[in-house]
This record gives sequence, C-alpha cells and structure tokens, in this order.
Amino acid sequence: MKKVILAVVILVIATALIWWYWPQTQEPDLKISATELLEAFEQDEAKGNEMYLGKLIQVSGTIAEMEMDQQGRLTLMLREPNAFGGVLVTLEEGHEKIFDLGEKVEIVGECNGFLFDVVLNNGKIVFSPNN
Repeated sequence: MKKVILAVVILVIATALIWWYWPQTQEPDLKISATELLEAFEQDEAKGNEMYLGKLIQVSGTIAEMEMDQQGRLTLMLREPNAFGGVLVTLEEGHEKIFDLGEKVEIVGECNGFLFDVVLNNGKIVFSPNN
C-alpha cells in the first residue's frame, strides 16, 4: 500500500513539474507588421481597439529604440525609419539580450491599446537573426 501511495505522489509531482516548466506556447490570434498595426489604430482607434485590444499578436518590424523600463524589463520600439509612431513592446522578464538597432524581429505580445504608439506587453521573441 505504501508503494502505491508513493507512486501516486511521485506521479502527481512529476506531472506538476512538467506542466509548470513545459514551454507555454500559445498561438497568436493574428500576424501583422508593426506598420500595418500602427496604421490601423491611426486610421480608427475605436476599430483598432475592437480588432486588436487584448489579443495575442505576432508583430514583425525593425528595432528603432531599446531601453529598460522601471521594472528592469527590456522594451523595444518597432518603427520604420522616418515614421512618427511605432509599436512599443515590453518583453517578459528574463530577456536581457540587447538587440541591434535596425534588426528585424518578430515578437508575440498582448495588445494593450494605443497611446501615441501601439502598446504590446509580455512580449516573446519569435524570430531574431541573432537567435
């Protein structure tokens, strides 16, 4: 009986550990370029909110700026040269890599709306030439 209980406990712990550490891959709701996403909000912010707010979006673009926010998370501004606005992506914790300005990347993040720039949070790098 003790062996059965021990086996069940080990199985439960192993299942919990696998579930906890298994990569949490979630498919994005849509894929779009940073320029197209910004244009959608600039043309009609209410429609942009309806289409993108709260959704998981895979956005591709060129890194124009990067810095650390107040919580120590890396933020990237995806914007084409000479563009006024862009997509501001805050990467999830653990991204310490400094990217190259001008580098083209693809990032998945949750859209939080439009404040001069489109804001994505909890970003995860999907593609970077340096990966």
